Amino acid sequence: ALGLGAGTAAGDAAASGRGAIVDAVESAELRLRILTGELEKARSEASRAAADAEAVAAAATAMDGLVAEARRKVEDAQAELALAESHAAAATERRADAQARAGEASARAALVEGTIAGLIAELDKNRLLLRGV
Repeated sequence: ALGLGAGTAAGDAAASGRGAIVDAVESAELRLRILTGELEKARSEASRAAADAEAVAAAATAMDGLVAEARRKVEDAQAELALAESHAAAATERRADAQARAGEASARAALVEGTIAGLIAELDKNRLLLRGV
């Protein structure tokens, strides 16, 4: 009876050990499924993040192009402004020259008018003298 009891105890222990192994395998399989799901989620998130990064990089490249174009436009506008300022300065100089010439012409005209007035006065005086003779 003792041998039979020992055999049953050994069988129980083996069954119990086998049950523990089955539980451990099932637990490991469950953990593996959970980790596999988490791995798939992580891969999916990484894929989305990579796509987002590509989209951001494309947008950044487009913005770089827009910035470069805006810089060119600013440089063109600055060149046009410098040219316009140069033309304005030249026009101001021409206006000053024209005003100076007008002033000189006006002074000459006043001198000629004075000379003419003097000649008329002398002519009138000489006419009076001739009448008096």
